[in-house]
Amino acid sequence: MSQIIEMTWDSAFFNKKVGKILMDNTESFDYNKFLIEARKYDLIYLISNNQLLPNNLVSKANLDLMDTILTMSKKINKDDYLSSNYRFLNELEGDDLTRSYQIAEEISVVSRFSREKLVGKEITKKLYRIWVDNALNKSYSDGLFLEKIDNKVVGIHLLKLDLINQICFFTLTGVSSLMKGKGIGNNLWNQSFAYLANETNIDLIKSPFSLNNLHSFNFHLKMGFDKIEEVKYIYHFRKE
Repeated sequence: MSQIIEMTWDSAFFNKKVGKILMDNTESFDYNKFLIEARKYDLIYLISNNQLLPNNLVSKANLDLMDTILTMSKKINKDDYLSSNYRFLNELEGDDLTRSYQIAEEISVVSRFSREKLVGKEITKKLYRIWVDNALNKSYSDGLFLEKIDNKVVGIHLLKLDLINQICFFTLTGVSSLMKGKGIGNNLWNQSFAYLANETNIDLIKSPFSLNNLHSFNFHLKMGFDKIEEVKYIYHFRKE
């Protein structure tokens, strides 16, 4: 059985002892050993390639399925975007920064952490604000794109560049709740396609998203993401 890995950043931020375990083979999982080790933690993320059977491990180890993450990919035809406009940012201030934080907080409600009783909505909002900070200081994502209407930020899009393997990862996209259905997401993603085509040698994008959000799945298809890379089932164990 895989060992539980302590998540030091998560533990400090949530003020709980948090661990993670990756499960590749559900049949060899020793739930008795897991329960003994799990006593050392308040919260554990169990990430599996397969959905666990409700009448087996889930009930015995007190696990809740919190999310199903699908990762899809898209190849970029660089010639399609060589004349497109884009602005990749690492600095924000004033109202642009405030609005970006607000949008990040709005979309935090879809997060599994918002539904986790040991974390909750308010702490999850703070977590999503940090995602914006981490895009600006390049500590997690590498930067972001904005969309504005009447000089007011209505959408944000963050990405991470893996220059060694020549892959771009979409890490967060958010559109103001008042601007849904107005093409803001399309514009944000097309900005990123143009940036990659003009500024990098990357032509492959991978984008993970929650299958709880059917709109997100349909949007990926609409934007040309035509390959499923992987599916991950994320369970939470919490010490009673």
